[in-house]
Amino acid sequence: DFMRSGQAVSPDSEVPLITATNPELQAERKILASELTALEARRRIATTREIAAAQIITEQIGALNEKIERVEFELSSLNLRPVLSGTWVSSEIDRVKGMYIRRGQQVGFIANMDDMLVRATAGQALAAIIIEQSQEKLEIRVRGRPDVKLTGRIEKIFPAGDEILPSEALGYAVGGSMPTQAQDQRGIKAAEKFFEIQIRPDYDGSVRLLTGQRVVARIQLRSKPLAVQWWLWIRQLFQRRYRI
Repeated sequence: DFMRSGQAVSPDSEVPLITATNPELQAERKILASELTALEARRRIATTREIAAAQIITEQIGALNEKIERVEFELSSLNLRPVLSGTWVSSEIDRVKGMYIRRGQQVGFIANMDDMLVRATAGQALAAIIIEQSQEKLEIRVRGRPDVKLTGRIEKIFPAGDEILPSEALGYAVGGSMPTQAQDQRGIKAAEKFFEIQIRPDYDGSVRLLTGQRVVARIQLRSKPLAVQWWLWIRQLFQRRYRI
């Protein structure tokens, strides 16, 4: 079982984030419990006949109890609980229900929703314009909800082109705007190099973005002379053709 994404959590939460099962550990616990029962029965008999044998069995019971405690600890660890306060974010939690999860596999995280970044992408044709002409302030709209609007500012632009999308949500296959390579089953390898733009939303209390939402950032450009615009267009064409 699992907790739905988007819920507030804290270390005091009674409901675990994820409740997993491990048939091998459960079977091992049953075997160890049976062995413990048998040893305790042998010790009861030995105490009436041979004290030295009873002492040896007592030591065996102690070692067996340590194994049982280890298995019990591992079983209890299958109930994943939050260690800090925030919002539980797991956009793919529905997909992993009933599936095998590897040790260390990430299935979600706890986020501070008051400190979010929007990760946007721009193709080769727009990258140079955004880097050189964009204004810091911009407008953010939630895709599919034209009534939701807020402002933000560009915090960082990564100048080096990349081919791996920050999230599969940005690809064509799941409704994003970036074309991806057809042979990429994960849908995160872009068909062309792109630039990543990190945007810090301005919160006024009336609108709150949620992790996993798709937004559209409307970036305003500073005015440039016509000759400069032509020069930028030629340079972009050159970069795109030779995949710089």
